[in-house]
Amino acid sequence: MCEWGKGTDKHLAVGLLFASARQMAVAEMFNATKKNILFVAENADEAGYAYFDIVQILEQENVAFFPTLYKKVNKSGATDKASEILRTDALNKINNLTSCIIVTYPDALMEKVISFNGFEKIKITLKKNQNFDTILLQNQLEELGFEQVDFVYEPGQFSVRGSIIDVFSFANELPYRLDFFGDTLESIRTFDIEKQLSIKEIGEMAIIPDISRCQAPPQAPPPPEGGISSPPSGGTGGAETISLFEFIPKETIILFNSIKNCAERIDEIYTEALVKENEQHKTPDLFSKFINGEIFKSQIVEFRIVEFLNKTRL
Repeated sequence: MCEWGKGTDKHLAVGLLFASARQMAVAEMFNATKKNILFVAENADEAGYAYFDIVQILEQENVAFFPTLYKKVNKSGATDKASEILRTDALNKINNLTSCIIVTYPDALMEKVISFNGFEKIKITLKKNQNFDTILLQNQLEELGFEQVDFVYEPGQFSVRGSIIDVFSFANELPYRLDFFGDTLESIRTFDIEKQLSIKEIGEMAIIPDISRCQAPPQAPPPPEGGISSPPSGGTGGAETISLFEFIPKETIILFNSIKNCAERIDEIYTEALVKENEQHKTPDLFSKFINGEIFKSQIVEFRIVEFLNKTRL
């Protein structure tokens, strides 16, 4: 796999790799090629095991987990904040043009994401010793949908106490503490929510809002009584959505357990989502949110692919 990864051949079939041996091979390929790898497991459980194994071999900053955003299989109802953080972290790693391994599965793979350019527009990058107007930063956070609170405890919040601004970005599992002297950012630290104690000082960080909110169509305010509706407000809603295959670099190597099974699973969930929308008498607009099996198969042909011939045995 390592030698193939350095070459140009489009497809490689691999067999006789069971359990953790597959993850070890993926990690070795990454170390040898330093190319982005998208590892598509059969399902969420297998993806979780694979992610855990690879993190034990490589540094966590080189690996990301890309789960499904929705709590329900049919892609309806509430989203999960923990999943939003993981998905945003994965997109941020790709957006930073840093080589990494993204571990995912069909249920998550079918969900569209914000476009690369759209991601750049909603991302605030801060560096230690950088000059940044703190009032402007607070205004930008509010425009991106962050809520100002006394103490941050979940993603999407920020607080201000004198020269210190705490921000809980959707791109990190811990909140950041920004310590300013005037408009100079003197330090950036992650900290513990309960103890309020610093954990690690870092040199650079990214503040990213709730991407699912950014992808949603802008909502028009309710009309005044007896009046006419106003047009939707600006803000971050209505950002262009694309598939993950359109977001990742074309040099990315994609690994599948089975391309056929992946396409079938995507079509199965797409059909379930369509039925659910019809039951709720909604106008189906699934193409703005998901890809189907046909689109999946048409988009992966642009990439180099490794397909494992044997079924994973955990």
